[in-house]
Amino acid sequence: MSNIALTKVFTESSSKGAARLVLLAIANYANDEMQAWPGVACIARMAGVKERAVHYAIANLQAIGELNVGVRAGARCTNLYTITIQGVQTVQVGGANRAPNTSLHLIDTSMKEEKKKEVPSDEGLKFADWFKTLIPEINLSDNWKTKWAIVYDKLTRIDKRGKAEIAKVCQWARSDSFWSAQFLSPEKLRRRNNSGVQYYDVFKAKITSSSFPSVKKTEFIPGVGQMTQDQMAACRKKTEDAQNEYLKKYELI
Repeated sequence: MSNIALTKVFTESSSKGAARLVLLAIANYANDEMQAWPGVACIARMAGVKERAVHYAIANLQAIGELNVGVRAGARCTNLYTITIQGVQTVQVGGANRAPNTSLHLIDTSMKEEKKKEVPSDEGLKFADWFKTLIPEINLSDNWKTKWAIVYDKLTRIDKRGKAEIAKVCQWARSDSFWSAQFLSPEKLRRRNNSGVQYYDVFKAKITSSSFPSVKKTEFIPGVGQMTQDQMAACRKKTEDAQNEYLKKYELI
């Protein structure tokens, strides 16, 4: 247990409710490098919430930039959690990373700087434009392009997903007879199902050697209505062409 991690959460975290309880539970197990690897059941027990609430809280903490989640080697290993509240730094001492003295890195909350607004990359913006070509004409929020671009940046920078693989996963999900009606935004790729698995990995696992799954006679798409088999086939062709254009643009094929 690290008093540094607990102090950091108590004094500087902007999290609230269940998310704060979960972050405190993780901090209770953290070392001086602000890292911990407790299981979900252990976190739930410590925070006094259900395991499903832990998954939601972790996603919330990632969204506000206060927690990073990594994968540890081994089939049965728990995730590696790193508390990333603004202001935390580590220094190199004798070849090992150690947290600095609290007097150097704990700052008064009234002096905290406002968190920098996320700025999407140009590549992320291009991805957002490409993904828009895969979906039907539906009403989108005013900042859809920025939000989708930031999702792409997190997929490549944080989740270490490959560009070609992202395109393939998006194409498959938009072409699947079941998921196409539910996958209308790339934001779903980083969300988790009830088992705590990212939908990106759910889609990736379902991709088979066949290019497209079977098509029903009619399909219902929100905002579009019933689509005939010919219309769905045209939509699939449009999806495939858009993916190839995207891959060629980034010299991935």
